Order: sequence, then C-alpha cells, then structure tokens
Amino acid sequence: MVGTVPSRKFEFTVPRLKAISPPDGQTKATRTVDYTDAKERGLLLRVSYAGSKTFVAKATGINGRRKKTLGRFSPDGTGDGITLADARLTTKVFRGEYASGRDVMAEIRGDKENHSAAPTVNAIIAEYLELHVKSLKTAHQVEAILIGSNRYRKTGEGHPTISDMIGRMKFRDVKRRDVQAMIDRIVKRGTPYMANRVLEITNHLFKWAIRREIDEAVEYNVADLIERQREAPCERWLTDNEISALWSKLDEVAVPDVALIYRLLIVTGQREGEVLGMRWSELDFEKGEWIIPAERTKSERTQLVPMSTLFRQFVAGRGRTSEWVFPTGTYRGKTSKSGRRSRSSFANGHREVVEAVGVDYFRFHDLRRTVTTHLGELGFSEFVAGRVLNHAQAGITGRHYNFYGYRDEKLQALEAWSYKLMWLTGQTPPGDLIARLDKWGFGDKWAERPWNLAQWHQSGEKIVQLSR
Repeated sequence: MVGTVPSRKFEFTVPRLKAISPPDGQTKATRTVDYTDAKERGLLLRVSYAGSKTFVAKATGINGRRKKTLGRFSPDGTGDGITLADARLTTKVFRGEYASGRDVMAEIRGDKENHSAAPTVNAIIAEYLELHVKSLKTAHQVEAILIGSNRYRKTGEGHPTISDMIGRMKFRDVKRRDVQAMIDRIVKRGTPYMANRVLEITNHLFKWAIRREIDEAVEYNVADLIERQREAPCERWLTDNEISALWSKLDEVAVPDVALIYRLLIVTGQREGEVLGMRWSELDFEKGEWIIPAERTKSERTQLVPMSTLFRQFVAGRGRTSEWVFPTGTYRGKTSKSGRRSRSSFANGHREVVEAVGVDYFRFHDLRRTVTTHLGELGFSEFVAGRVLNHAQAGITGRHYNFYGYRDEKLQALEAWSYKLMWLTGQTPPGDLIARLDKWGFGDKWAERPWNLAQWHQSGEKIVQLSR
C-alpha cells in the first residue's frame, strides 16, 4: 500500500501531507516514494518506509539538473522541520538562482571541502608548541595545560587539558560557549586558579593563531570576553614548626639531590627552575656569589644571590660531574636532553613528600612567600625581601636605570635567614656567622627574640648553646 493519496502529483496542503502513509518498503523501489506539488514547480515530498517526510527542491539550468534537500515536513514549523509555505518559497528561490547560473549545491560542497580541510585546535596547538612555547621559560607549565605533563599522559591523573576538551574541534567552529563550558568544567573541580590559567593560555593561543592567519575564516577571538574566576588570595607560608618538620624529614622521604633542592629553595628564596638549572659556571665561591643570567629569570634581569653560610655548606662540597650542579640521573640507560634534572622529575613526588612530612599542602612558590615572611620577622623591609626574590621593579627608573645589585643588603638578609634556619633545625651556627650578625646590629635587634645571639657562647674553639 503506497498511501491514502490517489495520485503522486497534487496540490500540497497540510492535511493531505499529514495523511500520506509510508510505503511498505518491501523492495528498493518502494523504500521511498516521491510526491510532486502541483502548485510550486520543482517541490517534492519524499516519504520513507520509516515514516519520515522530507521536502526536496529540484531545479534545471545551464549546469544541468540539481536537487537540494530542504528539511523535514513540519505542519506548524516547530522543532527542526520546515513548513509547506517555507518549502515553496525556498524552492522558488533555489530554482531562480540556479536558472541564473548560481550553483548553490556546488557552493555548499565547496564549503564542506573547505571545512574538512580547516585546522583543528589540536593542529594549532602543535604549531603553537613548536613555534612559540618551546622558547618560553615556562614552557613545561604551558605544555602541561595544553596537552598534559608526561605523568598525565601516562596515568590520566590531574586536570583535563585544553587538547582533551576542545582539541578535536575545528578552530573556526569553537564558540564562546565552548570555551566557557571548558572553564566551567575545571571550576566544578574546585580549582578557580587552574581555570584562570587555562583561560589565559587559550586566549593567547587563539590570538596567536589569528595573528598568523592559520585559519582565515576566524577573525575574532572567542575567548577574549570570558570572565576570569575569583581566586582566593595566596597566603600559604611555612611556620617555624613546619620548616623544622620538613627539614628533618627530607632525608627520609626524598633522594639526596631532591632533599638538597628543597633546602636550597628555602635557603635562597629563588624559583625552582632557577635552582634546578644552576650551572657551576654561575657560581663564584671566591666572591661568594651566584649569578643567575637574565635569560633564566622571570624578570629577565640578572640576579645576584650572595652565598649564605648554608648555601656554601650545601653546594661547595658537591662533586662536579657535569656543567650542572644538579645533573639528571640515568633511567634505563637514558638521560634528559638538557642533561640537568627536569622540573617534572623533581616535582612529581612533591605531594608524597608533603604527606610524609605531615603539613598542609604547599606549592613551591609558597616557599618564596615563606622566605619573604620570615625576612620581615627578622627585621628586613619589603624592599630588601623583594631584591632577594628578584621581584620585578616598578617604575621606569627601577626597570631601566637602577642596576645596583644591593649585594650587601641581600647578603645580610640571607645570612640572617641562614642563621634562623640553623637555629630552627637544631644546628650550631659557626662563630664567624654569629660575629658578622652581631657586627650588623642583630645582637641588639634580636635581643628579645627566641633566636637571639646571646644564647651562644664560645668555649675554646667551639660554640656552645647556653639556652633554647
């Protein structure tokens, strides 16, 4: 049974189209049946054996015959369908354009081919990593957010990456709602800080791709107007007791080099990348200076770090087996390309170290905040603490004209901090350190402090602690 309509050509009306029954579908010829509108030339209704009813437009012109699927029949225009009136109007326009020489279907096919060849976000990420990211000091951090760290790619532990969330999409198809959904997904994990980092990198990635015209169809950055998440201010720093606990446990929970790196981060207040990348050529033990070249610092200014007593104690006795103070170890007969210990090899076990020590979680950057806080407690100004940490200087004069290294001020700060660390960790400070601190006026300044200098007494060649 073909249907309740006696002829396949008649003037379409909504009731008559609704009344058409599907074909029986027993043979290939009866799986679909076409009905022709007697009112609008070229308009067909294609009915399948499954019951779907689809409008199709036909046209004839200098390029031959063409057909165009208009959409499913919808009596009232609800949903994704098309009404009879709209189908007739679209058919008339399609026939007119085709008769005048415009091949709409060829244009559609061309658009589909162009879309198929358009770059995906993953393709743009690959170029971005190669041409931009690898030259950054923070390359490993940006790469981890884009495609994941080595650990993430192996275990899947951690935050989803930009590549995971939108990488397979065509760059031209990414909408603002897609980026917002990506940010919302991370926020739901309770990490607004990471959400903001993902947004920053996505924003720059898209701007970079638009400037290079990687896809000419994309003219504006859909990530540009998305609102940043409100972050809780970073206030984590390690107290005296936490420093003592960490210091005493390091040798139990970490290999010697890793334990030493933690201690140097605390002793110097420098960034982990600067400590991990320390070269012997940067160290001058005669002058007592560690010079970090500008290309290795975040502020892009050379940093002079005076060697404190603890710094010398930790570094001077190390064997020189490489240009690096912390060369990489071998793993299955292989070493890293750089030859130095990578941040990932150092940082991967950080959570386990924190849990073993039994303190609240802290990031490596919190150790810099720890140094700043304790330097303030020891009596040093924020300005001096900022020079110790090599914070970027505000103002034209500070950035471009004042190249004084503040060596003496930084040396006093780092020696005072070295002394307090020795006191906190149960070490006896050498007599010359106590004498220098007293000469600099800390004997009087710290007179009422638990770490005062008066508690030490020289007995012969030994320093004896009188009280604690």
